Amino acid sequence: MPVNQIISGAGPGIYPSENFEDVRYCLAFLNSQMSYYLTDCLNPTVNTTQGDLKRIPFVKPNEEIRKEVSTMADMNIALRKFLCSFSWINIEFSQTPFYSGIEADLKKRVKSFFDIENNLNTRILLNEAIINKKIFDVYELTDSDKEMVLAKQGESIGGLPVNMAAKLAYINNKIVEFPIDNLKKHIEALSIKEFSTDEIEKIKNEFPQLYQSNNDLEEFC
Repeated sequence: MPVNQIISGAGPGIYPSENFEDVRYCLAFLNSQMSYYLTDCLNPTVNTTQGDLKRIPFVKPNEEIRKEVSTMADMNIALRKFLCSFSWINIEFSQTPFYSGIEADLKKRVKSFFDIENNLNTRILLNEAIINKKIFDVYELTDSDKEMVLAKQGESIGGLPVNMAAKLAYINNKIVEFPIDNLKKHIEALSIKEFSTDEIEKIKNEFPQLYQSNNDLEEFC
């Protein structure tokens, strides 16, 4: 168990079996579209129980996919912990984001932090999209099977079409501590969408909502 963590009836825990002990892969799987779809099929209510999770038909991945998914899960954990270190309501909190950076102007420091936060949250969403694809492969889903899952769970945000300029800008906006080498192939393969002037204006007008009412990047997209 991690430090300062407990399990209880309202917050159950899961222990890996001797047959499959990769905790990171299990974590990625349980947060995947496939897992949510299966859980909804087994128990279409708001209360998911330990019994429901036990009934999920778990398919062991091959070694290559296991390593890839586990590595991406590790990266997402590291990214989330880093972002949580700037949140004063989180146990990981260590510093306010507005005292970091070299900018003297407060507005510039705030903008710099939000730029980094959005960059890293996007990286998490991209990793999740790849994980979802890998787990689809593990279950050997047909195209019609995938359509059923996506119709229920929605498309992965990290797999949606993007503007070409935005794609290139993201690839070139490197953060040394969190390289994107494993994401480049996925990013380059994303479909291109050209936005009209009206669409761009609408997005710009709605963008402030990202920082209101506890919205996050996934909800905004």
